[in-house]
Amino acid sequence: MPELRKISGEEAIHILTELGFQRIRQRGDHVILKKRIPEGEVGCVVPLHR
Repeated sequence: MPELRKISGEEAIHILTELGFQRIRQRGDHVILKKRIPEGEVGCVVPLHR
């Protein structure tokens, strides 16, 4: 399997918001995103590192 390309935290947040996630809050260098789905909510924490 090929190695995955590394992306920054900002790139990850941009992609996740295009997929329907909403930025909820930020604490330090970690951003919390959530998305509503029929079964409930899905959360994701993205560190703002390179």
